[in-house]
Amino acid sequence: MTRRRASLIGAMTGAMTGAMTGAIWTLAAAAGPQPLKFYGYAYDLHSNRYLYTEVHDQRADGERWLGGTIAYYAADGTRLGRKTLDFSQDPYVPVYRFEMDASGYLEAIFRVDDRVHLRRRLRSGEELKETAVPRLASMCADSGFHALIRARFDELMSGRPLHLQLAAAGSLDS
Repeated sequence: MTRRRASLIGAMTGAMTGAMTGAIWTLAAAAGPQPLKFYGYAYDLHSNRYLYTEVHDQRADGERWLGGTIAYYAADGTRLGRKTLDFSQDPYVPVYRFEMDASGYLEAIFRVDDRVHLRRRLRSGEELKETAVPRLASMCADSGFHALIRARFDELMSGRPLHLQLAAAGSLDS
């Protein structure tokens, strides 16, 4: 994977998590599952150049993020990729699928039980690679990082270190 592609994938994941920071919990007082539709915009950290737009269609029940979809669009309106998220198996390790349209790059967590089951394909036409890592109590993955930080925010603010393990489907590792 080129640095540019890795940077774009990392930027998409980081920007999505940042966009979720304020949006999902603004409707926390609403009763029952609520749809949340909003946009996120990604910019280069050094040049402040616009990179892409995220179109979010999420679901939350109170403060619990249930899942949703994110579509990523280039400045010219071309869809770059799509991600689906489902937190029903674990609040911090979502079952998700992220796929880039042009290259066919795919990463996913497709099951969470006592293990986290990871899948990756670097480009269209290549074989899917799969592995599983032990599900640790301190583990989070992808957008579940945001939910874990929110759940442990008081601990962080008290100055205590937060130890966690990140499951990374793009690396087939934790």
